[in-house]
This record gives sequence, C-alpha cells and structure tokens, in this order.
Amino acid sequence: MSGFAAVVNFDGEPVDRALLERMARHLAFRGPDEQRVWVGGWNQNVGLVHAKFATTDDGEREHQPLSVDANAWITGHIRVDARAELRDRLAGRGRQGVAQATDAELLLHAYAASGTGCVDHLLGDFGFALWDDESQLLWCATDHMGIRPVFHERQRHAVVVSNTLDCVRLHPKSDSRLNELAIADFLVHDVNLDSTSTVYASIGRVGPGCSLSFRKDDTTARTYWELPAEDPVLGRKPDEVIGEFRHLLEQAVSDRTRTGRIAIYLSGGLDSPALAASAVQIVPDAHRNVIGYSFGFRHLIHDDEAHYAGMVGDRLGVRIRYRYLDDTCFDPLWHDKPTTTPEPSTSVWSFESDRALHRDVAGTARVAFYGEGPDNALAYDWEAYLGHLIRRRQWLEAAKAVRNHASADRESPVLKAGAAWLTRKVRSGARSTPAGAATLPAWLNRTLASRLDLARRCVPAPPGSTKSGHPWRSRTYESLKSNLWRRLFDRFDPAMYGVPGEVRHPYLDVRLLRFFLTLPVIPWCRNKAILREAMKGILPDAVIARKKTPLSADPIQARVRMLSYRYPRPRAEPMLTGFVEPGMIPDGRAGESAGYYENLRLFALDHWFACRSASGRGCDHERDTGTSVACDIMREDTSA
Repeated sequence: MSGFAAVVNFDGEPVDRALLERMARHLAFRGPDEQRVWVGGWNQNVGLVHAKFATTDDGEREHQPLSVDANAWITGHIRVDARAELRDRLAGRGRQGVAQATDAELLLHAYAASGTGCVDHLLGDFGFALWDDESQLLWCATDHMGIRPVFHERQRHAVVVSNTLDCVRLHPKSDSRLNELAIADFLVHDVNLDSTSTVYASIGRVGPGCSLSFRKDDTTARTYWELPAEDPVLGRKPDEVIGEFRHLLEQAVSDRTRTGRIAIYLSGGLDSPALAASAVQIVPDAHRNVIGYSFGFRHLIHDDEAHYAGMVGDRLGVRIRYRYLDDTCFDPLWHDKPTTTPEPSTSVWSFESDRALHRDVAGTARVAFYGEGPDNALAYDWEAYLGHLIRRRQWLEAAKAVRNHASADRESPVLKAGAAWLTRKVRSGARSTPAGAATLPAWLNRTLASRLDLARRCVPAPPGSTKSGHPWRSRTYESLKSNLWRRLFDRFDPAMYGVPGEVRHPYLDVRLLRFFLTLPVIPWCRNKAILREAMKGILPDAVIARKKTPLSADPIQARVRMLSYRYPRPRAEPMLTGFVEPGMIPDGRAGESAGYYENLRLFALDHWFACRSASGRGCDHERDTGTSVACDIMREDTSA
C-alpha cells in the first residue's frame, strides 16, 4: 500500500523541505518503488509526499504527486473500481485524455468535473489528499468501509495529513497528548470505538465513507456514503439470484486482480475458497499466479482447516503454503521485546511470527485477498425479516418464508408453536439479551471509568433497535458498521509490521454489500445458502456441505496454560497511573485467572508505553530497517 503525506501552512509560511524529505524516507517502508516530494502553493507553503508501491497494471507509469491541470495536485493510495463506467461518465462531461488515465488521474479528472462531490460516485479502495490551488483547499477522503486509513492533525496555522500515524507525528509541532477514551476503549474492547479518533488527542482519523475539507479558517467533515437500508428484492427466481451473485463476485475479484500474482488467505470454509475459485478464472496462468496461505494447528488444539483447504487447492489447482501456529500464536517473551505498533495493540503477543508471515506473503505477491465479510453480511436475521414482511402486509412472501424456515429447521419454534406464535413474537418485538456486551476490568481506574461513563459504552444497542439504522437486517447492519473492522484493517496495514504489501477485501465491494443487504434473508442467508448454491460444482462437495466450524478451543488460552505463563512485571508503571487502580495490576499465572485477555491488554498498553518512551517520538521504520532513499524533489511549474 503506497504511503502519502501532505503539509499545508495556511499562514503562508514556506513548508520545511527537510521535513518533507524526512516524511518521504519514513514512508519508504510502504513504498519502496519510488519516493517523491512536490512543493507548491503561492509561497511554497504546500508540500505533498508520495512513496509508491505499484500494485496495478498501470502503477508503474503513475508518478505521484501529480496533476492533470496544474491546479489540483493529488497524493494517495488510490485504486479505482468500475473504471470503464467512470471513464465513460467523465468523457460525457467533456473531460479529455481519460481513455488511458491511471487511477489517480481518473480521480483528478472526476474532481475537475464535479469537485468534492466526485467521491459520491467513486468505487474502490482509497485514501488520499488533494490540494486545490485556486480554491486554497486541502481535501482528503477514505473509502466506503475505511479500509485505507487517513490521519490528520490541525495545528494553529498548519494541517498535516498522512495514511501513516507516525508520519503525522514527525511534524515538530505535533501534539503528543494522549486520548484517554481511546486507551480506555482498547483496555475494555480491544479497539477504539470511535472511528474518527486515535490514541493521540489532537490527531484524528477520517471515518469510513467520509471526507474532510481544510481551508484557512474552516474544517468541514462530510459523510458521502452509508450502508444502504433498502427493501428486500423479492420475486426473483433462484437462478437469477445465484447468477447475479456470481457476476458481482467476479466483478469484485476482477477489479482487484490488476496485478501479476495474487496470494489468498485460504481457509477450509466457503468464503476465501469462493474468492480463490473466482481468481483462478481471471488471473492468467493461475496455477502459478494464485497462491494460497493456509493456517492451522497440529497439536495445540484439534483443527482440520488445513485438510479442507487442501481439498480446495487440489480442486482449483492452487498451490498452498501451510503455516502452523502451535508455537507462535502466543510468544511468552513478547513483553521483553522492542516491538512498537502505531497504537496499542494485542498484535504484540505474536509480533515477530506475524511479521515473518507478512514478509513471506509480501515476498510471494504484492497483493493478497482476505475473505472476511459473508459472516457479517449474511447474518440470519430471520425474525426481523419476517416481521418486516408482516408489517408491510406482504402475506404471500411471509408465508413462503415461514414454510422455508420451518422445512429447513425441524427443531425451529415455527413447528413447535405454530405460525401464530411466530407472528406474535415478531409483532411484539421480543429481543434477547444483546450479545457482545463487555464488562469493566476490576483493575480499571474507577475515577476514569466514571468520568468517561465507560459502563454505558460496554452495552451495545440491542438487536433490531432503531439505532442500527436498518428495519430488517439489524444484526448485519450493526456488524458491518462495527469498529472491529478497524482492528482488522489496521493489522493488515504495513504500518503495523513495517512490511510493504496490500491486502484487499473483495466481499467489502460496495456493489456486493448492496446485493447482500437487499437479499431476502430466507432462504439465502441461512447457513450462507447463497454461497453454497453458487459454489456447487466448483468447490468440493465436502467443503460446500461443511457447516460453519469454529475452533475447537481457544489456542491462545491453550498455549498460555501449556506454558504456565505468568504475567510480566510492568515496565512503564508510572505511565499506567490514571488507567489502573493502585495495587490492582494482576500478577501470577495468566491461565489461572479470569479475564486473562483483558489483563493481557493492560500489559500490551504497558509495553506500548515502554517502547514509545524508549524510541522517543515513536516507531520509525526508516531507522528500524536502515532504509536510505533519495527523494525526487518537485517544485510547482508556474509556467504550465
């Protein structure tokens, strides 16, 4: 994933070129192919930085920062989907030269045609910063699901933007004050629940489907996209539904395979094998250029993922590299190693083995696919769905759904209590206790918990509540909007391990998500029936028939107990003051205590504090890897 940064001094002070060059060197771990700096503005007060990591068929000939009109300049990580449709639309708006335009050039043409509203019609994965010299505007945005991060800090007269948190912090006036709520969220939930903040109080993050506009005296945030909440599309024949899904999946995979080789994190379930099945039909010489990575356990817990993944590989002709995690899922010496992550993270428990894996995958292919999405998008919200049909008086569809649900589940309440019971239950809006509610750790500082009202943040909205924003897919909607996605995206981001690479998520394609969210829950979401039907005759029958199979046991808990692992001694105990009750830091053997996950998060925070203190301003991959790069310093050509 390419790296980028922007610095704008709205008071007209010339940007510090030495700072821009340092940012370029820092970002070289993201973009080893090329690092470039552009300086412009009426008084050389604007600086853009780009570190290229080419992952598309036209990436080699794209050199950012760039402009198509000498007015708007862009830097970013930009991958555009549905490019043919976008080119046709732009040509219809009178834009010239779009036929051979790269992704970043297409975005610039779209901006020239529609201003900041162009992002409303943009598809793909992207995070970018765009400087409009005529309007004196710095505009940045991230993609619909927030896969590609964009961080920003507004100082008195300056704005700093980057897709790398520590790059923002390189600015000499960056504020290092911590965000107490973000740290508390990590300790309780393992993720910051606010999608627009970071662990630093003054550094924000552009939320999913959002953009930010910076002017001299104004900052404007705008949400350009939200998950759709539409009625189910009813009355279609099964073949039509399956055909549309196959087409959309092929579209999503094809748009993400504009590269020579693809690695796939391959499980023995349905989701990632379906991606592999599509990829082998699209990628040239697929038996060489589609490579699977399968993960499992040999002895720590019972696990047959590798067996089923092997069946998929044999059927599709995909080579698989197996990685067994018995001895690496938890490193007992993690707390003593100088591993620094941009924000507090439980990834430090297995940091070295994870980094080695990322290096292995990146050495195989620049782009990897991850199959997360269908478990969330195809949640079986059958009660809410039936309730919606009944409230809309769509009696025939409701009757069909009841029959289908009952015939599929012989133990369902439909047969036990009858359709009348079901109707009363749906209409009454009966709900179970919300799942996923967290509890506050016993050691958490009580004053902090009270001041931040942390107990309230532990209770999620009940399923089907109006807060979800969807009348009949509440579980799906809440799951897809959860900030837990941020944890997933961050763990695949190169900033976590300092390894260049790009992970793509085809199931989070906006076109596929819209299809999933208008799909009749019954029958298509029960046990992910749409995937099973679509993959018949393509994947092995045993894989298609296999039910969702969670791990037989918690491998981290098993390893912690096997090692008789003891909690470490804190290394930054004074910095924990304010987050932990005095004398309440846990000790003893982790496997013998309740809540050992939350306890380990406390020590992960202690580790983060200690490593940050030792390394000064933070993790600098330029220093860690010994990278030395020469930057191409560009200056605005005022004659254009």
